[in-house]
Formats: sequence, C-alpha cells, structure tokens
Amino acid sequence: MQTYQPPFTITPAIINLIANISEGLGRLSILEDDKNLRLRRINRIRTIQGSLAIEDNTPQEIPQVTPQVKRLIEALANTHHPISRNELQSRLKLRDRKSFRERYLKPALDNSLITMTIPDKPNSYFQQYILTDLGQQIVDS
Repeated sequence: MQTYQPPFTITPAIINLIANISEGLGRLSILEDDKNLRLRRINRIRTIQGSLAIEDNTPQEIPQVTPQVKRLIEALANTHHPISRNELQSRLKLRDRKSFRERYLKPALDNSLITMTIPDKPNSYFQQYILTDLGQQIVDS
C-alpha cells in the first residue's frame, strides 16, 4: 500500500505565513470586541433612559447634558447663524460621523437644545443646525 504524499512540504516560509495570518485574525477579534463594548455602553444608556421614562420621572425644565452635548451647544452658541454637520464636526475636531451623530447631535436634538433648519428632511445635504432658547439657557448658566 502506498502512503499519501502531499504535493508540498512545510517550510519556514509557510510557517511564517501561517503565523502572520493568525496574528491578523487576533487583531480583528480585538477590534470586534471593542465595537461590541461601545454598543453595550450605548444600549446601557438607552436602558437607563427607558427605565426613567417607565418610572414616570418627568424631565427637568433644563435637562442635564453630557459633556459632549455641552461642547456641541457651545460651538453653536459662538455663531449667530445655522451651521452644517460637517462644520460642527470640524469645529469640535471630530472625524467619526456615526459617533458624532449618536453622542452629540441626537441627544441635543432629543432634548430640544438644537433644532434643524429643514426639520421635514433630516437627511438633507443642506441640513443645518441652530441653537434653541433652551440650549442658550444652558450655555448661559
């Protein structure tokens, strides 16, 4: 009976390639874990906000804001005209569009601290944002 002989031999170059692939997979799994942690944090915040709503905790007249939202409304307070999302991100020196939307823009809109210039078209290319009176109260306080 003949024994099977593979058409290749294991060389140091092949072992090196296998090691590089394994290292790359390890890096990807770490990046994936970091993404999951970020999602867990966002969901935990939503859960807390949902619990407060269920317990019928009424919102304060002037809502408490996160440091990120505070920075956003301060950037808007320094101008007296509407500003685009790109300009706001630039002023705050932020690159990640999704993070900016979730951590800065959406909470400020939800708390009526800022408003859209074209509210019926939230995804418009021409959309801009302006500070509300409530947002101005927070800046002044």
